Parts: sequence; structure tokens; C-alpha cells
Amino acid sequence: MRQLILALVFAATAAVAQDDSALRTQFELEMQLTQARQRDIDLRNQLTALETRQRAEAALQALESAWKPAGNPQMTGQVYAELPDDRLAESNARVRAALQTPARR
Repeated sequence: MRQLILALVFAATAAVAQDDSALRTQFELEMQLTQARQRDIDLRNQLTALETRQRAEAALQALESAWKPAGNPQMTGQVYAELPDDRLAESNARVRAALQTPARR
């Protein structure tokens, strides 16, 4: 009888050891799956950030090209108005005359 009890104890111990090993393997697989999911999320976030950056750079490039005249790629978008000297002198004379005339109410 004693041998039967010892045999049952050894069998139970072996079964628990196998269950423990199976649980350990399952836990390790679940951890690997969790890590893979986290890597997937990180990669998707990086991809989204790169796509957003690319769209922003393309929009900026489109804006810059819209401001540059087609004939001169060196222009930075600063275009000054040109007014002939005689028209500028006439305009200045009108402004001075308007300033010297008293305001009518």
C-alpha cells in the first residue's frame, strides 16, 4: 500500500510538473504575442508620422512654388511694385496738395 501511495505521489508530481511547463510555455507565447502587437503599434505610429511629415513637406513645397515666379527660380516671393518716376512725382504732388488744403466739414 505504501508503494502505491508513493507511486501516486510521484505520478501527481510529474503531472504537476508537466502542467507547470505547459503554463510556462503558454505564458511565454502570450508575452511574445504582446510584444509583437506593441512593435506593430509602434511601427504604425512611425509610419503615420512619416506620412504626415511627407504631406506637410509637399504642401509647403506647393506653397513655395506658388509664390515663385515661373521665369526666375531664384525669387523668394518678394515682388515689389514698379512705378515710373514721372507717375511717382505726380502722386507725391497730389498728396502734398491734399495735405495743404484745409479739410472741409
